[in-house]
Amino acid sequence: MGNEQNKYWIDPENEHFIVWMQISGLPKFKKIWGRIENDLDEGNYELKVQNKYNIKQYKGHKSLLFTNSSILGGKNEFLAYGYVVIGTILNFISLIFYIKGKRNGQEFINIKNMEEDEDLLEEDQY
Repeated sequence: MGNEQNKYWIDPENEHFIVWMQISGLPKFKKIWGRIENDLDEGNYELKVQNKYNIKQYKGHKSLLFTNSSILGGKNEFLAYGYVVIGTILNFISLIFYIKGKRNGQEFINIKNMEEDEDLLEEDQY
């Protein structure tokens, strides 16, 4: 069993190993061990957990958390919705600047014009 367990933890294609090896950017983090694909029947469940790695020396703690996730990611969907809202606002603002620029006759960046402007800038510096 020991050899089988060691192989389990060093398999680079194992989903549990991949999640375990991801480095956390913050001191408090959650590592997803697995997911339940089907709905659970209502009732009581009994879990047996073995503590095979002591983290008291690091002043850490472990806990078991059951949560749900959506297509947007984790349970906290605020960031996902926030990114969509901010992205929509910024696209709207860029559209306003585009329309305003077209009305005033401004052109987009033209490489030919940029080269002429650089030549003028170089002449002004000397």
